[in-house]
Amino acid sequence: MSLPLRSLTASLGALTLGAHMAQAEMTPLGDNVYMHFSNYYSSLVVIGDNGVLVVDPAWTDRAKTMQAEIAGITDKPVTHVVLTHEHYDHVGGTEVFEDAQIVCHATCQKFFDLDVLGGAPDTVNQSFEDELTIDLGGKQVELLHMGSGDGVATTIVSVPADKVVATADMYDADSLTDSMWLEDRNYLGMRKILNELASWDLNHSVSGHSASTDVAALRDHAAFLNDLYDAVKTELDAAMAEGGPQAAFALLGGDLPGQIDLPAYKDWNGYDEHLSTHAWRMGMSIMHGG
Repeated sequence: MSLPLRSLTASLGALTLGAHMAQAEMTPLGDNVYMHFSNYYSSLVVIGDNGVLVVDPAWTDRAKTMQAEIAGITDKPVTHVVLTHEHYDHVGGTEVFEDAQIVCHATCQKFFDLDVLGGAPDTVNQSFEDELTIDLGGKQVELLHMGSGDGVATTIVSVPADKVVATADMYDADSLTDSMWLEDRNYLGMRKILNELASWDLNHSVSGHSASTDVAALRDHAAFLNDLYDAVKTELDAAMAEGGPQAAFALLGGDLPGQIDLPAYKDWNGYDEHLSTHAWRMGMSIMHGG
């Protein structure tokens, strides 16, 4: 099962994986709450009296590394593997945790049934629609679905007692995500979710591809999406008023993406290369809904 996922990982050159293949890190975030970071992916790890919950193993080899790191801090078994959304590069490796319950939003299974690389789990053992609380014994983890974000199964993982939240593929700290990864994003949904999380009292925010848990990065990206929304919608509103949807779509498919300028973020990685695609993605979310 792991070979196809290793092949997929090798193809992710645009993510500059090579720069992030250093020794795995297990960073404490609270009382028996950790972030495991390796191979450019981050995973929340929560330890309770009755077992351990892990988030997004990603693929088999990485899951084995995480399993070894967990064994170094507790002898409790991994009882739950939570998957934050349906994208295949986050959901592999669940078989490493043989006796764990696989937990994912109710929409996940239909995507896993389409997997041809063999990395997605065969079965989701526990699913939910809007929210689910998992009691690990002395530690509760809340799963929330606020709507589509990056994919349709977008799940927020929260450890309220420690003021820790985890998401995946929702933002990159001080950086614009490479354009090739934007097609499945609903920017209206992401904006809604990040604005909600930005209002929470948090100590740490775990993002799917960052070694940092600085909450400021989450709030900065919520602000970016708000500014991007305002800039794009202003232009689309004007086009709609003048010529209706056809004029707005023509603008979006023409000059609009390249005309958007958000100088407050010009120092972010990827600003020059990718801002126009982010503007187009926001416009498509506004005009097309996905």
